[in-house]
Amino acid sequence: MLDTPVENKNESQLAQTIINYAKQNFTWNGISSKYASQSARSFYKRKNGNSADINLFLCAMLKEAGIDAEPVIISTRDHGKVDSQYPFGHFFNYTVLVVKTDNPFLADATEATLPYDRIPPRCMNGKGLVIDNNAVKWVQLNQQVAAQKEVNLFLTPDPLKKIMTVNMAMHLTEFDAYEYRRKYKNVLKIEKEFSKVVDDVVNVAIDNWAQYSKPLGIRIEGAMKIQGEGGVFKINPFMNLALRENHLRQRERKYPVDFIYPKSRLFHINLNIPDGYKLKNVPGNYEMDNSLATIMLKYHKQGDLLKIEGQYSLKKAVYSPDEYSRIRAYLRRIVEKFNSELVFVKD
Repeated sequence: MLDTPVENKNESQLAQTIINYAKQNFTWNGISSKYASQSARSFYKRKNGNSADINLFLCAMLKEAGIDAEPVIISTRDHGKVDSQYPFGHFFNYTVLVVKTDNPFLADATEATLPYDRIPPRCMNGKGLVIDNNAVKWVQLNQQVAAQKEVNLFLTPDPLKKIMTVNMAMHLTEFDAYEYRRKYKNVLKIEKEFSKVVDDVVNVAIDNWAQYSKPLGIRIEGAMKIQGEGGVFKINPFMNLALRENHLRQRERKYPVDFIYPKSRLFHINLNIPDGYKLKNVPGNYEMDNSLATIMLKYHKQGDLLKIEGQYSLKKAVYSPDEYSRIRAYLRRIVEKFNSELVFVKD
């Protein structure tokens, strides 16, 4: 059945080979189900089916190869959470797998653009029930691996022409990379998306687009308009790429805040100060770090170059109601500090 070599592979490598084979050769029809809709023979012939068709077939392939795997029935995020005290059958609408190698992991073969040992964000929803005739077992579905977006910006404003040249290099890992691959599909769609940030995109280059286990790299060259008159102009050095709005508006909350997975954002900015201009004021540095979040901003001026280092991280996938007021305040601080404009005036 497999058309890729499996000899001389350890258990983890063999599991990876089989899961990737399923991802590349079978297509999900978009239907979520905990039940197979067709026989294994029919599915293998059609190579298309619902989530249970694909993952139960994958489970059989893994077991045939001597790898311990069990189905896990879950409720997707749009279907609601499962109460593990009262797990009625209609609470579940999807099937994934737990693969029991030396380092057990969850697997789902419906998404070709995810690494073999990751489940889609739609499946990260509380707990899943392992199908085991001998015991009731639950597994945690939320992943604690942080997704990181790192942005390097080289900015050169020209106040006479009222434009700023922009060189951007973006590095995305884990589910941030997956979301870009899933949403934008190709270079043209990425160029269209970034034209909302950079007015005139002249070049786009992408690294590792189809290497799903590797970070995704995006490089943009272009120019954007800057506003100013009377010897004064302003720019947002973070180019509206940081968090712009705090959606946690309620004063109190009785339910957890679910961000699906931890997130980290890093910025490295080099901004050339034009001849004959100076910064009206350099913002002060800021730093805080605790078990919930990290926020850091540092400004350093070297002659006509302003270097900015920025980072903010949400360290947890899910925050409890007791943590709500703190995380709400941190998000408000991020929006405030990562969206303030720099003012340049003629020297």
